[in-house]
Amino acid sequence: MKRKIAMLLCIFLTLTLCSCAAEESEAPAETEDSIIEISRGGTDGDVNKLAASAVAYTDSFQSADGSVNVEINLEDASLYEGSFRTLQITPRPFTEKEVQHIARVLFGDAVFYEYIFCREYTKAELEEQRAFWQALLEREDLDELHCVLGTDGELRKTIETSLEKHKVEAAPEEIERTICDFSLKPYAYYYEDQEENVMRVEAFSEIGGVPYRFRAENNTHGVRDFSISAWIGYDTVSPLGIREEVLKDKLLCVEKPDQNQIDAIREKAEKIIAELGMGQWQIDQCQCEEKTGLEWGTRYSIKITAVPVYNGIPLLRQEQPYTLRGTEEGIQNCNYPDLALSFAPDGTLLTFSLNTPVDILAVSGEESRMMSFSELMGSVKTQFSRPSADEYFMSYYAWDHSTAEVLIDKIVLGYDMLALNNVPSETVEYCGTELTVNNSDFVLVPAVAIYGNYRLYETSPEEENAFDYREDTGEDALFTILNAANGSMIAPVNGNMILDMGK
Repeated sequence: MKRKIAMLLCIFLTLTLCSCAAEESEAPAETEDSIIEISRGGTDGDVNKLAASAVAYTDSFQSADGSVNVEINLEDASLYEGSFRTLQITPRPFTEKEVQHIARVLFGDAVFYEYIFCREYTKAELEEQRAFWQALLEREDLDELHCVLGTDGELRKTIETSLEKHKVEAAPEEIERTICDFSLKPYAYYYEDQEENVMRVEAFSEIGGVPYRFRAENNTHGVRDFSISAWIGYDTVSPLGIREEVLKDKLLCVEKPDQNQIDAIREKAEKIIAELGMGQWQIDQCQCEEKTGLEWGTRYSIKITAVPVYNGIPLLRQEQPYTLRGTEEGIQNCNYPDLALSFAPDGTLLTFSLNTPVDILAVSGEESRMMSFSELMGSVKTQFSRPSADEYFMSYYAWDHSTAEVLIDKIVLGYDMLALNNVPSETVEYCGTELTVNNSDFVLVPAVAIYGNYRLYETSPEEENAFDYREDTGEDALFTILNAANGSMIAPVNGNMILDMGK
């Protein structure tokens, strides 16, 4: 009986993948341009034709309307050479056991208290805070603090208002606190007039003088928002968050961390990730992050991100959907699984986030077939020939662009999530608006992320005020993710990929 069920699931996944692949009817075109190295091997009998036929490759072409010049320069098309199997997965909520375990991995035996929204200061706390505020007011350069805290004069006025509002004689001697047992409670337990079917844990602790907020959320009201996060933050109100900013300025360093510091933080993160017990993960980024300090000057932290690994193959990283709610057909109402941590150079945890645990429902019996590298390049030319310059990158500027220059210099092979059913399947009401949402499961299919850089011009490449993505953001541009079986674009309507911005 189990064997029959497994066979049916395999057939179902194969048929599903074929039907999903058929959504874009254009077949990938073969391309005949500049292949500058020989193939690594023949593709006859190879399931993973894409990796087997990968080469260093150059090409150039224009968009259909001539407004975008595209250059492909792949010096090393190193692709995963193993076999892929299609997996059916379903996003799921965190369990209370997982929530408590993750809190203990991050913070050990620290005592956490249930969060109280906008709680009062005790007399002792308020005396300490008022002394802190008074000291700030005595600074002649108060209005010169970094603008993250407001425009000139706003911070001084806000502190004066807080001193007037919070009087020590009116504060209670102590506040009744409840120790958090990490059981999920309705959202309204923490915040009045909130959705009852959203379950949360909101907690606070102070560890070695560093205050932390901890939150777990399972939201199934029109979305599937399953997340756990932790960050430095007090549970009492501080004007414009200046108390946290002062603390973080002390934790971060003014000198860029060296490689030994970065490696030590990576080892610490690897240990934490392993202890979480939330499946296999692969660190895909470990680097310094720059932050403008409270006072002018750069401060440094170290950020680490990771993607889940299924069947030994990582999920491709992409930006989370810009919203999980909507009325459009094909909206994806859950975030991609991902994990991120940031640390001060001395190892103090700054932030933690974990999104969307999933259960694997089925694994295909057959290996997934893929395009050849030449077919993939044909699909790239098809996808990049469509948009005009102003449609490409409309999110960055308010005006139209007559010219864009695109460079494709990296491709990455891995899994991506493809919805089994893009048709809305449920209607919910949110803030007085009826929304239709897609609650389908997903299949993980082999896919290719296309990376590079682009420059935008109002008039011509000769102008000085061009927008350069890498120069302005400090990172590669993820243009799109293509299905490795047929070259079609995998892009939910609420996605954030560059090629799909103009839809």
